[in-house]
This record gives sequence, structure tokens and C-alpha cells, in this order.
Amino acid sequence: MFDRLVWQPDRMLLDDLVFRIEHYRSADWDGGDHFRFYKIKELVDQYANFCSRRSDFFPQRVIELGIFDGGSTAFWYELFRPQKHVALDVQDQTHTAYFSRYIESRKLDGQIKTYWKTDQADKARLRTIVETEFDRALDLVIDDASHLYKQTRASFEALFPPLTSQGLAPLISRFIEDPSGRQPLAF
Repeated sequence: MFDRLVWQPDRMLLDDLVFRIEHYRSADWDGGDHFRFYKIKELVDQYANFCSRRSDFFPQRVIELGIFDGGSTAFWYELFRPQKHVALDVQDQTHTAYFSRYIESRKLDGQIKTYWKTDQADKARLRTIVETEFDRALDLVIDDASHLYKQTRASFEALFPPLTSQGLAPLISRFIEDPSGRQPLAF
């Protein structure tokens, strides 16, 4: 699945989608419409390594903490093609135009659901979202939100129990990214 990625100096292409790598952003951008992407190749390579060790792992029920402008939501959805991908963010905003066009052009309203103004530390809200959006246990939790211990721990406590057993061995299917953008932690 990761073999579909095409890396260029300031962007990553995934099929027809353009992801501008924010670490290498410059004022002379000529790439047109794009997602802003805070994942460098070395980080994505670590995800690819993790997934290569789990060739039987095809998450169908995914929850992602941290939306920013929708780039990682589109990225993970395109790689895994889950039945349902729910993403949330504490920011008080709405979808970017590019993300909205992405959802509409692919008719993904039923597969991708976003919750803005949602704090990852609000355990009750997280549990309500899981109960509302998913009919079965979660397969994957991706935490790329606050990068703060208290908030991360709260979301872990709320979302760890609903993970499937497939997501628990040999590695629990939960990524937490280092705020530097270099080192994902899988546990």
C-alpha cells in the first residue's frame, strides 16, 4: 500500500492527491491545491515498516485524533480504505476547501466523519463518538493530536478498551507521533 507514494522534495503524491510537506515548505510553491502534511518520508517509512510486519492487518474501523486540515485523514483513508474513518480535532474550524472537494468527489460522506471542537481529553465525548459511529470494536487508533501527556493518556484510556484483539498483538495498533514529527511510537 505504501508503494503508491511518490516522494518529491517538497511534496508527496498519493495517486491524484497532493500533500505539501510542511517541513520543506517554501514561498515558491507551484503545486496548486494540496493538503498540508506534517509527516516526512522517514516517519512514513516507519509506518510502512510497522504495517509490513502486520500483512494481515486491514483496519476497517479507524479513529484519528488530530485533523489539522485533513491531510492525514485523507492519507490514512486512501492507504487503508476502511469501512469507517472518524477524525476529530480540538480546533474551532471546518474543512478546508481541498478536503471538502476530496470528500465530495469520492462520495466519502458515509466513510469519513469529522468532529471539530472535540477535545481528545474528553473521555466521555470520545466514548460517545465511538458508540455512535461504530457498530463493532475499533481496529486502529491514530493519535496525532495534542502531543501532550495528559491529553494523550486520557484518549488512550477512553479508546484502548474498544480496540479489537487483532489490534492488540503482537503490537497494539496505536500510533502516537513524537511532536518533532520524526518518531512514531507503536505500543
